[in-house]
Amino acid sequence: MQKIIFVSHCILNKAAKVEPEVLVLDEPTAGLDPCSKRQLFSLLKEMQGSGTTIILVSHSMEEISEYADRVVVFLDGTVCMDGSPESVFSQKELLDRAGLEMPQIMETLWKVRQRGVPVVRLVCDEERAEDEILRTVTDRRGGTNAQRYHNRQIL
Repeated sequence: MQKIIFVSHCILNKAAKVEPEVLVLDEPTAGLDPCSKRQLFSLLKEMQGSGTTIILVSHSMEEISEYADRVVVFLDGTVCMDGSPESVFSQKELLDRAGLEMPQIMETLWKVRQRGVPVVRLVCDEERAEDEILRTVTDRRGGTNAQRYHNRQIL
């Protein structure tokens, strides 16, 4: 009920042209269905585009990687990481120490890299992950890195 009231409040403020300078949200999508989450983040992106700073506290690394411009991670009460989603989420060891996980697509790329496939960049979104995978498996000499990896595993 509180989330519905919050979203309604934001919509009413939007209609009245009242926008806060800073909006702090703690787990705003907990309990929301996927459609409501998209609507909420659409509204938040619109508010951000109008100049509102949004501070989002969440345990959903998928949401953070998709919507945040900057990620700050605390460990034992101090900032241990601060940067873009890709720069923060690519630091697996620190994430593990902080009790956080990489976004799923990035973790998949990391696991592929750990198996010896030369993935250069760990990225957070599907489109760039697809580009990275294609870049990784396509070789300029006409072969593929994936085929050489497969052949090495057979030998």
